[in-house]
Amino acid sequence: MHRLNEKLLAAAQKVKQAEKIRSDLAQVEDTLAREKARFKQLQRQVHKEGKDVKKLEGLSISSLFYTILGSKEEQLDKERQEYLAAKLRFDQCQEVIDSLEQDRHNLREKLEILADCETEYQYLLQEKERLLLAENSYASQKLFQLTEQLAALSGKQRELVEAINAGRAVVQLLDEAHNSLQSASNWGVWDMLGGGLISTAVKHSKIDDAKNAVYRVQNAMHSFMRELKDVGSAINQVNIDIGSFATFADYFFDGLIADWVVQSRIKNSLNQVFSAQKSVHNVLLVLQQQLQITDSELERKQQEYQDFLAKI
Repeated sequence: MHRLNEKLLAAAQKVKQAEKIRSDLAQVEDTLAREKARFKQLQRQVHKEGKDVKKLEGLSISSLFYTILGSKEEQLDKERQEYLAAKLRFDQCQEVIDSLEQDRHNLREKLEILADCETEYQYLLQEKERLLLAENSYASQKLFQLTEQLAALSGKQRELVEAINAGRAVVQLLDEAHNSLQSASNWGVWDMLGGGLISTAVKHSKIDDAKNAVYRVQNAMHSFMRELKDVGSAINQVNIDIGSFATFADYFFDGLIADWVVQSRIKNSLNQVFSAQKSVHNVLLVLQQQLQITDSELERKQQEYQDFLAKI
């Protein structure tokens, strides 16, 4: 019975893992469909806003900043600003779609590896039920109950660890974006004081670094949101508003355009990054507290299992 319990516990964990992967895959496909619809909308907007779309679409974001916002007259051109904002969102949306398609591919591969886990679990479960019926003892029933509880706690622990790791990845990327923006802000001040072409070029480079970091942030945000949904379904105490994470890049780019055009500093965008950092840190604190509780519960349940096993 003990050996059978160990096999059943391992099989139950695989089944839980497969259920999570299917849930993640459904979320990825749903998000991918929405992003593809958004991509078409942004594509139409880019074409509408651009006066010479074919020429402008071939330029990098840095070149667009230089070309469109290079002079005070052009900075006051509202249509050009709207085109640049649309182009930033368009490029970011393409990055998200590419990332989601890769996620979908990876999840399908993982699910394929676990294809037979439910059959294995059902077989072991039937074998255990046969033994329980044959013995019909309190010890057998108790071991079965403890095995189920251990499987549930192990699944909860794994989901929390995955959510925390996803959140830490977001924090790291937000730090990169923050550092790039802070550097761009410092160079921007020097540029305003007459730093010349070199300071302008460095400022463009740092803005480009921040833009790329935000692309990666948004992709990491999608992964983090999926993990939070998994945790939320397993742990009722974790009630977190994650809607703002989905639109982080849009708010960031709005702030970036406003900073560049009106202030020539990077205050609004830095505020967006700081706000996101604060939100993610708060979520991580909740998750880490839940993980500590779950670790303790799992440890107690494992000890209870071993103690009971030693008595029978």
